[in-house]
Parts: sequence; structure tokens; C-alpha cells
Amino acid sequence: MITCYSHLKPDQESKVIALIASATDVDGIPPVAEHVLVHLRHGGDKEDFHLLAEENGEVLGYAHLDLTDEVEGPSAELVVSPAHRIKGIDDQLIASVKSYAREKLRLWSHGDLPGAKNLVEKNGLKHSRAGRLAFR
Repeated sequence: MITCYSHLKPDQESKVIALIASATDVDGIPPVAEHVLVHLRHGGDKEDFHLLAEENGEVLGYAHLDLTDEVEGPSAELVVSPAHRIKGIDDQLIASVKSYAREKLRLWSHGDLPGAKNLVEKNGLKHSRAGRLAFR
């Protein structure tokens, strides 16, 4: 189940940061930009949301959604626990992010990883430039 939060509790923040660290160790590249980590640790913009895929108190996936860019439109970044990949959590996060964005969405992909390419194909996204996947 995916839940959207405007602010995370400290224990949720810790779990998301651990998830990001785990994915970075496995993939060799951080799954989210530094500004997402700043938002996690210190708060973000008014229209800054955190979507969590949780099960039995464990965070299996995370998406950061920023609705503040009035010119380019909403943007998102996501990560799924390496231990829980290929279970559709990424698809659930994408569907949730799309429902909140309601318009064009810029989905950032850090690195040119096979999982990101697969995500594009499965979810009808188009690759708009290096480092970014976009849904319109």
C-alpha cells in the first residue's frame, strides 16, 4: 500500500534514508538527488510530498514528489528496496505519483540503469533527455 505524507516522522525519515543508502550500495549511484535528502532531513517546500510503500513497519519503496515548478511541472524521484525489487512496488509508486501530479510529470532517473529503462517501458514513459524520464 502506498501512503502520501506532507511530512515524515523521524522514524520514517530514518527508514527512507537507510533505504536510499542500501540502493546506493547495490546500484553504485544514489537513486535520488541531494536536494531530496535535504528535504527529508530538514523539510521542503509546501507542495513537497513523500510517498511510502510500507509493509509491517518496513519501508519497501519511496517517492519524492515536488509540485512547485509552475513552468516545467511536477517532478519525482523514487527508489525501491533492492530486496523487494521486481515485485511491482515501482509501478505502484509511479501510479500514485501520477495521480497526485495530474499533469505532465518529470521523473528523474539517476544513472542509466536497466531497471530505469524497464520502468519506462512498463509505464508508458518516454525518455526525454539524459538523466530524466518523462511522462506526459
